[in-house]
Amino acid sequence: MDLKNLESLSFFYPEMILSGTILLLIVVDLLVRSQRTLATIAVIGCVGSLLATFDLYSAQQGWLFHRMIVLDNFSLFFKVFALVAAILTVWMSLGSNEIRQVHQGEYYTLLLTCTLGIFFMASASNLLTAYLSLELVSLTSYVLTGFLPHNRRSSEAALKYLIYGGVASGTMIYGMSWIYGMTGSLDYAAIQSALAQQQVSKVALFMAFVFILAGFGYKMVFVPFHMWSPDVYEGAPTPFTAFLSVASNAAGAAIMIRFFFPGVSRMVAGGDWAFVSGVEWPQVLLFVSIARGEDDYDAARREMVREIERMAASTPLETGSRSEVAATKR
Repeated sequence: MDLKNLESLSFFYPEMILSGTILLLIVVDLLVRSQRTLATIAVIGCVGSLLATFDLYSAQQGWLFHRMIVLDNFSLFFKVFALVAAILTVWMSLGSNEIRQVHQGEYYTLLLTCTLGIFFMASASNLLTAYLSLELVSLTSYVLTGFLPHNRRSSEAALKYLIYGGVASGTMIYGMSWIYGMTGSLDYAAIQSALAQQQVSKVALFMAFVFILAGFGYKMVFVPFHMWSPDVYEGAPTPFTAFLSVASNAAGAAIMIRFFFPGVSRMVAGGDWAFVSGVEWPQVLLFVSIARGEDDYDAARREMVREIERMAASTPLETGSRSEVAATKR
C-alpha cells in the first residue's frame, strides 16, 4: 500500500485527533483557568487518539503521504506507548506543586505536541520526516525543561539541553546530508538500494554513520552521549522528567531502528537482517566512543566539583560561619 496525500488521511486519525486536541487546548486556555478542565481535555484527546491507534491494527500496512511515513505494527506500538506515557504524565501533573506554578494551557499543549512528534519519529520512513519529527520533540522538550518560573536550576537545565541538543542535531543532519549526497535520495528504501550496489566511498559512509549515530545516541541517552541527562532530569518539572526519561528515550530507539532497519541493512535468508557491507560497525562505535570519551570525562569532573561546592555551601559549618559574619556586621 502506497497512498498519496488525500488517501492517507483515512489512516491518519490518531495524529489528527491529537492535533485537534492541541488546538482546542490553545483556545480553551484563553477562556478557562481551571487546571482540571485543561487536564481533562488533554486526557480525553489522548484517549481518543489511543482508540484510533488501536483501530489501525486491523488496517493494511504500507506507506502514507508519498512514502513519507509508514503504517505498521512497529509504529503503532510506539504510538500507544507514547500516549500511555502522556496520559500518566497529565495525571501526575494534577498533583504536582511544580505544575501549579506554571501556565496550564501552555504546559499541556507543549506536552501533547511533544507526543505528536514522537508519533512521527516512530513512523518516519524518510530522512526529512525523521529529522523534522526529532526537532519537534527536541524543541518542545527544551521549553518544558525550563518551564518552572524563577527557578535557576530549571533554566540552567534548559540552557544545557538546548546547547547539547543543538550540537547533536547539527552533527546528525550533517551525517544525513552525506547519506543523501552518496545515494541521491531521502527515502529509506532507496537509500538501502543505493548502498547495496556498493558504489559509494567506504570512508565517507563510515563518517556519515558516525555523525548520525551521535545524534541518535544523544536522543537515547546512551554512553557517551549522556552528559546532559543529570542536569535536565534534575531541573525539569518532575512529571515531565518522567515523560522525558521514558517516552523520549523510546522514541529515540524507534527512530534509530527505523533508520538502520531497513535503511542501511537488508534481509537475508532465514528472515535475519544484515548491515550493508563495506562498513566495520564495531569500529564505528569505537570511533564515536573515543571521540566523545575525553569530553565526557572533563564534563563529569567539572560537574562533580560543582556539586561538591554546592553541598559544601549548604553544610552546617558554612551556614554557621555565615550567621557569625552577619551577626558581626550588625
